[in-house]
Amino acid sequence: MGKNKKKRRYGNAVENAEMRSSGANYGYLKLPEGVRVFNPEIETVAVIDILPYEVTDKNHMDKIEVDTVWYKKPFKIHREVGVENDSVVCPTTFGKPCPICEHQATLREDGDTNEETLKKLNAKYRSLYVVKVRSYDGKKKFDKKEYHLFDFSDHLFQRIFETQLKRKEAFADFFLPDSGKSLEITFDKKSFGEGKPFPIATRIDFVDRKKQYKEDVIDEIPNLDEVLTLLPYEELEAKFHNDDVDTGGSSDKEEKKSKKDKKKKKEKKDKKDKESEPKQSEETTTSGTKKDKKKDKKKKDKKDKKLECPYEHRFGKDCDKFDDCADCELWNECKAEKKVLKKSKKKE
Repeated sequence: MGKNKKKRRYGNAVENAEMRSSGANYGYLKLPEGVRVFNPEIETVAVIDILPYEVTDKNHMDKIEVDTVWYKKPFKIHREVGVENDSVVCPTTFGKPCPICEHQATLREDGDTNEETLKKLNAKYRSLYVVKVRSYDGKKKFDKKEYHLFDFSDHLFQRIFETQLKRKEAFADFFLPDSGKSLEITFDKKSFGEGKPFPIATRIDFVDRKKQYKEDVIDEIPNLDEVLTLLPYEELEAKFHNDDVDTGGSSDKEEKKSKKDKKKKKEKKDKKDKESEPKQSEETTTSGTKKDKKKDKKKKDKKDKKLECPYEHRFGKDCDKFDDCADCELWNECKAEKKVLKKSKKKE
């Protein structure tokens, strides 16, 4: 007799696709029933209609009043949080305190943390839109009856779009359902160093819509103020510090804070003691000198190489003037250049 064949269970691709569009979570997004996510790829062209929603958040980051019809939901995220390196919504989006931002402020105040570490704690600016995808690379691969959430970094789309909008003020009502315009967006490739390339909008054109919408379509558009997953303060704090969620009373929290403060003071003291210790031997001194020389050489190499801003701002002069600076990999160099320029200006 032949061996009994093992009965395998196969996943259902259709079921999975339905789950992702039927009220499931997609990262920090809570997808409403029947809504999918639009993720444009590198070197593609998309024609989309951005449709407005009625604002319900009194702390809307664009300072839009409640009950006003608006076309986007700006928000902030922190990246690489917790053991799984998740992206999480920063509570300041909704006018609430954020444990990560508070931790960054404490480290900055202490003055013992390098800028690279502080920069990693920065909140990144993004915007969320409700769109209908009219065409994608000339192919009709999207159901025009479906709504999509378009979630994109501000410096890869919104900043570029606003620049275009200022040049063509006649299209300021592009998002109106019954008289708006479609956007034809070209997504090209961008990357930093050897990092993975990602799409960036390089051209945005306003084109006539083939078909307008009725004004009451706003009643069925997903509320962008309700689709972001916001973790409670204690849960986000625990996730950030890789701790268990603290469900105890205020005394537990105070004890936990006290332990952290003591640990911090001890680390500071150890650091000071280490710095005040005399050099152990001539060998250590020599090795230290070699390391210093190596560092100086690296600094000199960086200085000799003329650096340019990857976002086409003025290197050094425009440091920290734009939201792009929060994500820039040359921030440290740009900041240093700014200080040099400031000193030379004072001398003059």
